[in-house]
Amino acid sequence: METSKRTCSLVGKPNKIIVMNNRFCAGIIIRNEKVLLLERSEKEDGPHKWCPINGGIENNEEPEQAVIREAQEETGLDFRIIKSLPSPVYKKDITFVFLGTGKGQIKLNPEEVVSYGWFSYDEAISLNFAYGYDQVIKKLFELKLIK
Repeated sequence: METSKRTCSLVGKPNKIIVMNNRFCAGIIIRNEKVLLLERSEKEDGPHKWCPINGGIENNEEPEQAVIREAQEETGLDFRIIKSLPSPVYKKDITFVFLGTGKGQIKLNPEEVVSYGWFSYDEAISLNFAYGYDQVIKKLFELKLIK
């Protein structure tokens, strides 16, 4: 997958410009104050690490389109965006994070995901996360979206 380089300002640091290597998206689904997390398969980078629905943004694709596509590919869910959340930078890669709902029944793509679970903050924060997604979990807790 080829992604485009982008320049953007860091939130809270308007005078600092960094070059983004890659663009990613993440979809957050919360039910009963618990967040849906996926365990990555052996075939993925960071095997057996945990993360929300996520993936790369393809050329000529908007982040909103990418998160809907990734949710369908990884979980079979029809992801509906509610709102954007803060977008973290991890090793010069930016991830556009969206809070949303997932319609349908979860049907995992075994090429990408081996298991899933609904986690409270205390349960989630002890997991081994891929790509710094523990920071996203901490932000969800700070925003009082999970307990």
